[in-house]
Amino acid sequence: MGVLGPSVAAVTTSRLVTGTRVGEAVVLSYTLEFKVILLGLLVAALAEAFRRGARLRAATEGLV
Repeated sequence: MGVLGPSVAAVTTSRLVTGTRVGEAVVLSYTLEFKVILLGLLVAALAEAFRRGARLRAATEGLV
């Protein structure tokens, strides 16, 4: 949500003022930070690794 929220706000604001008198005054400026995206992907990868580890631990619990 750290990437999606500001981008949606920038696009919707741009679409709302397009064709109006203030349309030229409002400039669409949105920068995408790759650090935030990489951090989100890292958290998702870690969550998936822990989920699979927990499932493997539950599956082998009766074997040992």
